Amino acid sequence: MAENDILSQFSNLQNTGMLSSVESLQKENKELKRIIDDVSQLISLTKVDSMLDFVIAKFLDYFIPENLVFIIKPPRRKHVRQYFYKRLSRVEGEIDESVSATIKLTLDAIFKQESSGNIFRYEEIQEPLETNGYEPCLLPFTPELIIPLVAIGGAYGVVIMSGKITGTDYSQSEITYMKKIFSILSITMQNGLHYESSITDAKTGLYTNDFFFSRLKDTISTVRRYKMTAAVLMTDIDFFKKFNDTYGHLVGDKILIQLAKTLQNSVRNEDCVARFGGEEFSVLLTQCTENTVKYVAERIRKAVEDIELEENGEKLKITISIGACIIDDHEGLMPKYIIRKADQALYHSKENGRNQSTVYKLGLLDLAQMRNDTFDDMDIED
Repeated sequence: MAENDILSQFSNLQNTGMLSSVESLQKENKELKRIIDDVSQLISLTKVDSMLDFVIAKFLDYFIPENLVFIIKPPRRKHVRQYFYKRLSRVEGEIDESVSATIKLTLDAIFKQESSGNIFRYEEIQEPLETNGYEPCLLPFTPELIIPLVAIGGAYGVVIMSGKITGTDYSQSEITYMKKIFSILSITMQNGLHYESSITDAKTGLYTNDFFFSRLKDTISTVRRYKMTAAVLMTDIDFFKKFNDTYGHLVGDKILIQLAKTLQNSVRNEDCVARFGGEEFSVLLTQCTENTVKYVAERIRKAVEDIELEENGEKLKITISIGACIIDDHEGLMPKYIIRKADQALYHSKENGRNQSTVYKLGLLDLAQMRNDTFDDMDIED
């Protein structure tokens, strides 16, 4: 075919708009493929924090809102969970819990008939928020878009998003992307929350005893395979019965919740913190040394000393005793025995004055004892 003929056909296609249509379709297909890829990755995640990290990372490829807030009500929990982002960077922040819970209820009523992934302009729901007096606490976040998190059972959370830092409007392709991502996030997050609920203590939000024991067994295998070191820390609040008798169990519960937060903030994300029972808590440290265990135990103990709860004008404080058992790569280590030794170290701390930590390192005599010990006095199931 002659070059002039090819140029003529190309010119005709341009004049009819066919080339523009093809380019538009190619762009749409590219965006659709990207959405499918992102949704596939999101579905594979099981932890709520990981889901939010993934969504934030993907938003960075599209746009950056000035403010982004997630308010979530987990199942079996009294307290709402709140996540705040400034220009897609996680920041400290909190809406008063009584207000944020009521905001969610108000939004539940508004979104009761809505499906997951719908996006609303703030002015569409501004009137009921003003009527109930909740708008002032949202204004600092300059809300522009409101996205309900809806799954089986209805709305369980809401996303509040401000305008973009560029000052431009959200494009249709950006809105489409958000609708798809949030429709999937609503389901995967609820599944993640239900799983968390099954393995966490309702009062403190820490892992349960059963989950801790499962993690301990896995860690023992990992330590043996990779010649690593780990440790179990058992902690107990000093004179907690006297504290409850003096101030009441409701105040005691506040202390337990504050202690749980302190323990979580004192270790790494990959470590496991659990409520072992009553006022006794356990911590599983991974990839550590004997010196690290001693350092972390003391860091926890001192952090708890700094806890201060004000009740009826009185400032209340507590201390804890800590016992730790080092886990090394010896063959035949048993979870029950490790917990027992950590408990014995804990009792040593209590018997020697409380508010101190004791670290125990297993030896050859322990291995011999484990082979002959039936652990009848332990009430933990394998």
